[in-house]
Amino acid sequence: MKVLFLCSAKSKYINRSYPHRIVQLEKQCRRLGVQTKLLFLGDFFFGSPTLIQPLNFRSMIKQINDNYDVIHAGGSGATYVIALLRHVIGSKPIVLYDVHGDVIAESHFVRKSLFDLEGYFNAFQMLVTEYLAVNHADYYITASERLKQRLVTRNTSIKVDNVETIINGVDLDLFKPAKAELEHVESHVFTVTYAGSFLPWQGVDTLTSAAELLSDQEVKFKLIGFSVKDQGLKRSIQEKLGNNVELIDWAPRDNLIQHLSQSDVLIIPRKRHPALEVAFCTKFAEYVALQKPVIMTNIDETSDLVKKFDCGFVCEPTAHSIAETIMAAKQTPRRILLQKGYNGRRLAETMLDQNVVGEKYLKFLDKIVMKRNK
Repeated sequence: MKVLFLCSAKSKYINRSYPHRIVQLEKQCRRLGVQTKLLFLGDFFFGSPTLIQPLNFRSMIKQINDNYDVIHAGGSGATYVIALLRHVIGSKPIVLYDVHGDVIAESHFVRKSLFDLEGYFNAFQMLVTEYLAVNHADYYITASERLKQRLVTRNTSIKVDNVETIINGVDLDLFKPAKAELEHVESHVFTVTYAGSFLPWQGVDTLTSAAELLSDQEVKFKLIGFSVKDQGLKRSIQEKLGNNVELIDWAPRDNLIQHLSQSDVLIIPRKRHPALEVAFCTKFAEYVALQKPVIMTNIDETSDLVKKFDCGFVCEPTAHSIAETIMAAKQTPRRILLQKGYNGRRLAETMLDQNVVGEKYLKFLDKIVMKRNK
């Protein structure tokens, strides 16, 4: 089997969530013996915006016209490009649309104000590429069951059997428990850590408000991942929380894992929004793989997994609910927190391991290729 993976971004962005997903699925296919190729459409001459990427058709066809069985198009942008080019490709590969999320809901994120012309263009681009992607793909994969259901409900022409859920996996050799738990002494300060971006929907402002409510409760907060453009926000949080917070700029992965492993609880305080309700947060898989209890806001199916596997705590996406849940975690006996961490690691090993995810993905590819060849 030969599979071509397409990503509309530039290759320098492989550490961002969606390019990272494409890279990991391609890596798993290679591990399992599939002949693969990975193209970043943003690296071509007409790399941005996505709407003009089809202008690279001459150079793209040289790369694509190689009798692939499947073209895995990552996101609506890459699927839009292949939808326009598929009729000039010599072979007739299966086009598999890896659905990034609810693009219609996400389009509201990019408009920052009434007069944000760039935001309006980006929203227009997202909606155009999504329309062509949905209507010209042969099969679909989604990162969550909720997104799968929303996709087939909104697009009645899509058959449920043509959609597979392939969640975002985690490298269990990289994200693994520390060799020894920190000794728990009376002077130990309960530490709650968030690591990631500081975009509005991540809910860091809500977490900051929760931390203000707990200013006298001997709880330390650690926020990791500030970029150069986040320095104003960083100063604002420092002024609000003072000595109760440790603010850390973007850190290399090994250093990040060390910080996470030294925490008592890891938190994802995302806000409620239609676009986030169908997401599967990659951080969740990384957190539980480290054998640490997690606190999740009750907005997507990861909170259902926390309840089912008893690997942490679930709260509402409000400052008061987050604060109350942090205190509940702090007052939980240490042996129970450790058990919740163990439960999370078992979840990672059985469902979230990228090797397990890769094997499920390859089974889906085998099925659709065999169906075509009948």
